[in-house]
Amino acid sequence: MSSGQLAKIEEITLEMQEAAREENWAVLASLESRRIALVETVDWTGLRTPENRALLARIIEINASLVQRLQNRKTDINLLLNGLSGHSEQDS
Repeated sequence: MSSGQLAKIEEITLEMQEAAREENWAVLASLESRRIALVETVDWTGLRTPENRALLARIIEINASLVQRLQNRKTDINLLLNGLSGHSEQDS
């Protein structure tokens, strides 16, 4: 695997983080599809180099931050929807 593939995955993950920050869900979904397609082509046996491991660690860190942002947003949206529907969170 080339570090180029991992670098592209990192770039897409950063773009996903920005799309989430902007709440641009269509772009986020499109980027996720591109990222999945790229991840499926990765030869994971090439991760033994320190450079590739460092890239992968950054990708994992960025992705964890992205997941947390999305989880927080999901919670906010659920609270809003419950409030609009007159249901408490316990009723859901």
